Amino acid sequence: MNWGRALEDSFDLIVFLYLDANIRIERLEQREQQQYGRAADPAFLRWASEYDTGPSEGRSLAKHQQWLSERSCPVIRIAGDLTVAERMKQLSTALLQLPKPHLST
Repeated sequence: MNWGRALEDSFDLIVFLYLDANIRIERLEQREQQQYGRAADPAFLRWASEYDTGPSEGRSLAKHQQWLSERSCPVIRIAGDLTVAERMKQLSTALLQLPKPHLST
């Protein structure tokens, strides 16, 4: 978001991955412990947990949904706690359903 309209509209495809807030927070806590050997900052976890409801500052699901709706390329949304294989299957299926580009000669 806010990278500049020219860049934001130069994508051929956007894949938006979404995961339930409880799982996201759990993974953030685990990652912090694994990478740094400490508990995650409670203020950061609180901020991250507000993504779905929309904090007044920073990133939010509503802001990302709005941004996605303004893009000129196809957007594929994949939601849920899926394996990489399951995500790839959903992505492959969605790609096959996209309109084929017209090639000029």
